[in-house]
Amino acid sequence: MKKRIDYLKKFHPQKWLQIEQMYGQ
Repeated sequence: MKKRIDYLKKFHPQKWLQIEQMYGQ
Protein backbone atom coordinates (compact mmCIF):
# COMPACT_ATOMS: atom_id res chain seq x y z
CA MET A 1 0.00 0.00 0.00
CA LYS A 2 2.83 2.38 0.88
CA LYS A 3 4.46 1.89 -2.51
CA ARG A 4 1.18 2.64 -4.23
CA ILE A 5 0.85 5.91 -2.33
CA ASP A 6 4.41 6.89 -3.22
CA TYR A 7 3.63 6.07 -6.85
CA LEU A 8 0.52 8.24 -6.81
CA LYS A 9 2.35 11.14 -5.18
CA LYS A 10 5.10 10.96 -7.78
CA PHE A 11 3.14 10.41 -10.97
CA HIS A 12 -0.43 11.47 -10.18
CA PRO A 13 -0.21 14.21 -7.53
CA GLN A 14 -3.55 15.70 -8.61
CA LYS A 15 -5.36 12.39 -8.15
CA TRP A 16 -3.61 11.87 -4.82
CA LEU A 17 -4.81 15.26 -3.59
CA GLN A 18 -8.39 14.35 -4.51
CA ILE A 19 -8.14 11.05 -2.63
CA GLU A 20 -6.54 12.74 0.37
CA GLN A 21 -9.34 15.32 0.49
CA MET A 22 -12.02 12.63 0.27
CA TYR A 23 -10.60 10.78 3.27
CA GLY A 24 -9.68 13.96 5.13
CA GLN A 25 -13.25 15.15 5.45
